[in-house]
Parts: sequence; structure tokens; C-alpha cells
Amino acid sequence: MKKLLNGITWAHTRGIAPMQVTSQVYSDFHPEVEIKWDIRSLYDFGEGKLTDLVKEYDFLLVDHPFMGVVADSELFIPLDKHYAAEDLQLLASESVGDSYNSYNYNGHQWALPIDAAAQVSAARADLMASAGLSIPTTWNEVLELSKNTGKVAMPLSPMATLGIFFTLCNSQGEEPFKNREREVVSKAVAQKVLNQMLKLFETMPSWCLDVYPPYIFNIMATSDEIWYVPLSYGYVNYSTKGYAPECITFLDIPQNSNGISGGATLGGVGIALSKYCKNLDVALDYAKWVAGSLCQSTIYSLSGGQPANKTAWNDDTLNILSNNFYRNTISTLENAFVRPRYSGFHHFQTLTGRLLQSFLRREISVEDTILTININYLNSKK
Repeated sequence: MKKLLNGITWAHTRGIAPMQVTSQVYSDFHPEVEIKWDIRSLYDFGEGKLTDLVKEYDFLLVDHPFMGVVADSELFIPLDKHYAAEDLQLLASESVGDSYNSYNYNGHQWALPIDAAAQVSAARADLMASAGLSIPTTWNEVLELSKNTGKVAMPLSPMATLGIFFTLCNSQGEEPFKNREREVVSKAVAQKVLNQMLKLFETMPSWCLDVYPPYIFNIMATSDEIWYVPLSYGYVNYSTKGYAPECITFLDIPQNSNGISGGATLGGVGIALSKYCKNLDVALDYAKWVAGSLCQSTIYSLSGGQPANKTAWNDDTLNILSNNFYRNTISTLENAFVRPRYSGFHHFQTLTGRLLQSFLRREISVEDTILTININYLNSKK
């Protein structure tokens, strides 16, 4: 009798293709096992509830800010109770930046990193070179490029807008939430960042507020409408020949106040196992294999995935195939900012991302935006 498992990922080649391919390869060598994958939107991935999904799926691909919810409600299998400590230590040592640690909360490992991402920059380097333009390295240069060309855009969906706020706070030298009980960042930094975001947005297409990264990257790869994106979660697919009609060059983000590309908001994906998981022994074996360096640097990456393992990020062949996506952005990934993971943070994200969109539409003042951000923060901790 077949051992059937199912999982849910998100709706993009980067999300679904490597899961389908690795599942088929696993079944090739374990013919008694069949793993099927469903997809959900990027909106649901960033903001949707997990409580119903755990009853329906054995595997869930998840973002790390949900780990507090997971720990409090015991939705997932604590993986540290099922894997040898040395195996987990190896995965931790091989993961890019804090990809592994971001899924550790309240003393348990709730997911294994299989996809690493952070907000990075992206450019149609060919179009910029033809116009005699240099790729910006500072935020002042970004603003000037946007003003002078009208060819700069950013995805500003609620979660993306919130991530941009965090990243720009870090670029001002102040890490959000750090040693703060009643405010996310100081009022002075919040004012600077909000005004910076507004100035940037007002030089960009208004439709930025309605879109996720793939929308903008699709435009960049098929037209000359957008030349540069200063902040967006990276997608290796769009820098890969054979996928992108015109390859995009991904780069470290503009320098922060310390002259480094630090403080970008960490994203990425972990593979978690539902507490209702059927055939747990098989699920554990598959998850460990997919997260391991061999699969990550071969089958997973070559089938459209964006690995979380440094072996893959340092691989010469993968960098050649991806227009140096990995080497161009690894500094940003290694210095990325991990969002809080306490259980109420999920609600803070949802409310504050929409609030920041309202601010960019000039529906709320700087002062009221800062006040409401901090109210959302305090309420999220109750």
C-alpha cells in the first residue's frame, strides 16, 4: 500500500517546482511513497492562518514570523525531538545567515530551512549600461536615479512595505524592536525612514502598492519599463537563462550608515511537519534530505529552487547558471535582520503593513503613523 503525504507551498516556480521534482526523485527510490503538493498565494503565505492547514497537510512551507504562533499552539512537530543533535548542528552551520535559527523558538526547531531570501536589489544592468547609468550604491543615488529616469520600482504589498520599513530603519543604524518595550524604533529614526519611503514612492509607479515581487520581475524581464528595484525579496529564477527572457542582475542592497549592505529584512522558507502528519518516519526522512547540502546544491537548485544551504550559494556552476545571483547577494543575506517571532507579531505585521500603505497614499500623517505603529506593537504583546 502506498504511503501518501501531501504538502502546501506557494504559487511560483521557486515555490512549487523544486518540491514537485524532489518529491518525484524521492519516490523514484522509494516507490511505496507518493508526495503531492498544493499551492497558495503569496498573500496567504505571508498572512494566512495555519490552524486549518495543519489538519489537511503533512508538510507546510512557512515563514519564520509564524514560529511564535506555532510554539504556543503546538501546530508542528518539534524537529529537535526527532533528529540527532549533530544532524541539526550541521544544518545550522551550513545555512545562509540566520535561515536555520529563524525557525528556532522557545527551545525547539519548528522547521528546516530549504529556501533563503532577504530583501536585495535588482537591476537590468544591460539597459542601465546602455543609458550610461551606474547601479546605485547609496540611498541618495537611488532617489536620484528614480527621479531622473522614472524607471525605478519596488513591490509594496503590505508585507513588503513593512519589510522595507525595517530595512531602512536598520540602514539608519537602529535595529527595530531591539531593547525597546514601547516603541519599534525611536521617533527620530521612524520620521526619517517614513519620509524617505514617501520620497521614493512618489517617484515610482502607483501600482507598486498592489504587487508582489514576481509581478515587477516579470515586467523587468520582458520590457524596458523598469530598470532598477532597490529592495525586494530576491528570486533567482529571474536571473537564470531559460527562465527569464531577459536576465535580471541581483545585487546587495545600498549601503547603510556603516558603509555595508546590512540590515535587510530576512525572508526565506522552512519546511515544517504538521502535528497530524501521517507516515512521520517518511516525512522526517524526506525533509532532512531536501534540506541537506547535496539535494540543495543539485536537484533543488537546478529545478528552480532558491536554496538555504551555503554549499549551494558557493557553488561555481549554480552561480554561472544564475548570473551570479548567489555570490552577488550573499553579503546581504549573511547580514540580514530577523523579524520577531512572538505569537502576537503576526497580527502586528498584518495591521502595520496596511498602515504603511495608507501612509504612502497620504491618508495618514507621519506623526499618526508612528503613533499607530507603536500602538500596534504594544497591543501585539498583550
